[in-house]
Formats: sequence, structure tokens, C-alpha cells
Amino acid sequence: MAELFLAASVRSYLHALPAPERRLVTRALSWLRRNPTRGMKLWGSSDLFLLHLYGTVEIVYSFGAGRIEVVALKGPPLSLCGERIAAVVLAAGEEEVAGLPLPLLPIEGLPLIARVIDLFAASGVDEVIAVLGYKADEVKKALEDRDVKVVINHDYSKGLSRSLRCGLQIVSPEASAVVISLGNLPFVSPETVRHLLSVYREKRRAIVAPVCGQRRGHPVVFDVSLIPELLRVRGNHGGRTVIKRHRGDLVEVRVKDPGIFTQIEPKAA
Repeated sequence: MAELFLAASVRSYLHALPAPERRLVTRALSWLRRNPTRGMKLWGSSDLFLLHLYGTVEIVYSFGAGRIEVVALKGPPLSLCGERIAAVVLAAGEEEVAGLPLPLLPIEGLPLIARVIDLFAASGVDEVIAVLGYKADEVKKALEDRDVKVVINHDYSKGLSRSLRCGLQIVSPEASAVVISLGNLPFVSPETVRHLLSVYREKRRAIVAPVCGQRRGHPVVFDVSLIPELLRVRGNHGGRTVIKRHRGDLVEVRVKDPGIFTQIEPKAA
């Protein structure tokens, strides 16, 4: 039986499929391993084949020397509501403004942290996780009437990666992707988040990030297949090191939303 290799984007797509669709696609890949010569050669290509199975699965692959490499894969149609998306908001830092922890700074009548949580709730994600740290008991009160999971990072002084770890560790196991955002970005449009999630679902790439002008911003969508790498991040880098390692699986989405990099800083406030 031939050895089977999946391109990184195919692995991400397969991992993100709901269980019933993933089982069907996995069965199709097993059939391909046993029957690699049954595909139809693609017109204009000397080494790529297309295989249709079960009426809904399409596999594009190359084959030779006992090796099958799947370069593209399309599974059965998905119901978008069948995928769970989590958002992790990192708001544990010890910045203060006028004696208030930064997450409690009023922004258009709401505490900063409440406004950020609200924008994700309005974007249609299935669960929102707030990572608090400095003066967490005070900050938590601003979220008492909101549907949000709160986790406390007691090591908030040791870098952003500690907060990232705290948030990712309580992401629902049913989630297919996680949206990661800094807690001081209250002006991101919920429509921007919805657009990022739509691109993630359509492209099946491991990382989706917004770009406005020439600048990349937040939030960033990560497929759950990258959570193990995100958990290994150290220091104050957040997800940047993971993005650098997976640039080939990054989709940059152009948006007209300067809110993706408009941070509320203590000095600016």
C-alpha cells in the first residue's frame, strides 16, 4: 500500500471538519491509498490526478514511487453553524490609567474589557474567554452580566504567553478554530471578525489575519491544529512566532478597519 502525505492546508482542513464529515473524508483517503491509479489525470498537468468519491469528496493528488501526496481536498458541504469558534481575549496586563486597571477604562460609556467582549459576542463566535490578571477581582465585576468564561492568569507579569496558555487551556474541545485578540482593541468591527471567520471556513487555512493598508492587525484566527504550538510559546510574543513558522498557511484578509491596530495605551489614554 502506498504511503500517504497531506499538504499542511489539507491537514488543517481535515482537522477542522465536524466528526461525521471527517470520517467520510478519512474513509475516502483510505480508499485512495489502496487505489492510487483510479484517479483521472488533470488536463494540462503531467503529475496531478483528480478522484471523486461518494458523490461529495474530491481529492487532487500526485502519485509515484509508492508515495501519494494530497495537495487539495474538498469534502461534503458544511453547515457553518456546525462549527464552533472560540475567542480568547488577553487582558491580564498591569497597566493603569488614573488609578484604574486599563481594562476598566471607560470607552464610550463602557469599560474597555466589556466593550471588547461585546464585539466578539456580536460577531457570532460560540464562546468568549477573557484572560484576566492584574486586579482581576475588580475587572471581573465589569463582566458579571455577560456570557463569558473568565480565567485568571496569576503569572501575568511573566509575559503575554502565560495569558495565551491560560485561555487556550479552557477552549471547548468541540472548537475548530480560536480567535485571539489583545484586550485593548475595542474598535474592531464585529463585521471584520465575521469576515475573517468566513474566509477561514472557505479557505481552510491554518491562520487568517486582517490587514488594513500595509499593516497586519488583530484579531487572528488560528485553526485548533496549531494550539499545541501556541501553548509552547514563551515570553511576550503571543502568536507571532507561530505565524512566522507557518507563513505558507497564512491568509491575509484586506479590510477597511483601522480598529484592527487601534490599541488603547495607558499614555494615549
